[in-house]
Amino acid sequence: MRKSEIFAGILADVSSEAEIDSDRILSSERKEEVVDARYLVIFLLLGNGFYPAMIAERMGMTQRAVRSAISGFETRLANSSGLRLVCQKLAAKWMA
Repeated sequence: MRKSEIFAGILADVSSEAEIDSDRILSSERKEEVVDARYLVIFLLLGNGFYPAMIAERMGMTQRAVRSAISGFETRLANSSGLRLVCQKLAAKWMA
């Protein structure tokens, strides 16, 4: 599978599971559920061989913001049971 297909698939799956439009996930919106979905997309992309620079380019973010999301993902996961459930389901699909 090509990188563009992986990106589109992960974004679509997170959007569907979190019930948040993909445009909102890629935006700079700061609502907790949108940020959780954005961090999950980044986590899954990282697990599929994407470098932070590649993720930043595709998501319209800075590399610093991507690295911040990567380092803060475990904390968000620990504090959000909804994020944990979606992460478990999608990690089984995308990181198997």
